[in-house]
This record gives sequence, structure tokens and C-alpha cells, in this order.
Amino acid sequence: WLWFWRSRWRRRWRRGLVKPLWYLLNLSYFFMFFNILGLLLVGLQGYFFFYIFKMNHMQMALWITLIYLFSQSFIYFFIIAFSKAIRESMESRKIKMIMDDNFIKVKIKMHLHFFINMLLVMSNFLLGGAVHNNLMSGTIHGLLFFILFFEYIWLCVLQHKTYAFYMNSLKLLD
Repeated sequence: WLWFWRSRWRRRWRRGLVKPLWYLLNLSYFFMFFNILGLLLVGLQGYFFFYIFKMNHMQMALWITLIYLFSQSFIYFFIIAFSKAIRESMESRKIKMIMDDNFIKVKIKMHLHFFINMLLVMSNFLLGGAVHNNLMSGTIHGLLFFILFFEYIWLCVLQHKTYAFYMNSLKLLD
């Protein structure tokens, strides 16, 4: 982030040209942190059977899953819009897309893990309903939760790398 304070982007920040980007970026990091905390609490609640805000494991899982889906949809569309804005700026300034292959690689890798994680969260939520109705054993549900949680941690790392890649590509526009 040091290049930000040494470049023209600081002047643009003061004029209000870059502020929405930084607010949305920080909001997406807040969503990532909240999702990690929420998934961790729901997982611990499922193993140790305690209440949070007078909600049992099933109620808490419902709310955390809904918040997770909303926040990941926000992050997904933010990354798409951010990428599109950078590409359009480069094309309008006739900057050769040197990083075109890198853009595609970053997007494919991030989108693949994004959809895998969404599938894991939804399938674990549905399996949790089957476990709590005594239709199946909780072992698969618990094992899938660990896979889902560590996949989400990896997704957060990939999202951070994607943001860093896009911010570095903004340097080319400077």
C-alpha cells in the first residue's frame, strides 16, 4: 500500500475519485472476516451444543448461511465490476493488455474456488437438515464442514490475491 501514498492516487483520493473503491474493498474484507467468524461459531456450536443470542445450531446456521450467500454474492460482483472497469480503462487509453493472460488465469482460479465453496456451503446446510432430522449420520456433515471451512480460508486468500493483482494493474493506469 506504500505506492498509494507516494503516487497520484493520493491526490485522487483527496478529490474523492477513488473513495468508493476503497470503501467497497474494505467492506468486502469485513464480509470475509465476518464469514470466517460466523462459520467458526456455527461449527463450534454444532460440536459443543451451546446457544448464541438464544439461537440453537440450526437457527444460527440458517442466518450465517444467508449472510454468507449475500456477502459472497457482493464480493463476486464487486470483483467482476472491478475487473471490467480496469479492462475498459486500459482499452480506452489504448494500453496494450500485457496482462491479459494473467487476468484470465486469476479470474478462472478465483471463480472456480468461489463456486466450489458456494456448493460446499449449500450442500452442508442441506445435509445439516438431514442430520438434525435423523436421516443420516453427522459424520459426513462434520467432515464436510472442515473441508468447507478450510476451502473458505483458501478462497479468502485467493480473493486477497485477486484484489492485490487488480490494485497492481491500477499502477499501469497511473
